[in-house]
Amino acid sequence: WLIELRYSRITGYYVENTEDFIPDWEENVDPYILIPDLSNTTYGITISHIFNPNFSYKNLFYQTERQRKSAGSFVPTFQYSYNKFTFDLEDIPDDIKFRGDSSDLSLGIGYYYTWVIGDKWFVAPNVSPAAGVSFSKSTITLDGNTTEENITFFKTVLESGLQLGYASERVIFGIAFNYDIYDYAGEEGRFINNDRTYGLLYFGYRFNSPRFLAKSYDKFAKTKFAKKMKL
Repeated sequence: WLIELRYSRITGYYVENTEDFIPDWEENVDPYILIPDLSNTTYGITISHIFNPNFSYKNLFYQTERQRKSAGSFVPTFQYSYNKFTFDLEDIPDDIKFRGDSSDLSLGIGYYYTWVIGDKWFVAPNVSPAAGVSFSKSTITLDGNTTEENITFFKTVLESGLQLGYASERVIFGIAFNYDIYDYAGEEGRFINNDRTYGLLYFGYRFNSPRFLAKSYDKFAKTKFAKKMKL
């Protein structure tokens, strides 16, 4: 089993389509609308189960293990996240205040595989389709008038990635590419698409554990609890 907790907060944005809000706005001439106090905060939890004990999830995402032989596994995952989105616009003709809260639930099943090449090099593709539901509540204040709206979205997700890496007893490094697609279909034909493309480059070196930690772990590993949990 794998349980992950997430927290992120991003503050400060600009409006790419400023021309839709300011007449006679010219790109590369006039400044974009800036929203320095726009905030997007997310809390989340992910619970996953790795079916194949011979597949090392930790080798790909935490680099605390080494995958010595090629193996793959199905990884069913349950996700819950709470998102809060707020901003206040005062630099356009109308004063706008917005607050949005949403709760997302999804269930998916991914597949990960690691090809081990020459004992130390590896190539690892993955794909994870999922589906779920999102409950959204928004409050918009325009020129002192406030309106509230509640919408339920049906959510489909496709997360995919490819990782190339090297792992020896001491040295680890690699590069990962990811492409995610999030689609939300709501009432009255409302549709939201959110795609993400991102990469990761990492390098690490494994040091020997301090002697006092190694001795403490050896004692703990001999306990009945550790043996039962296979720690």
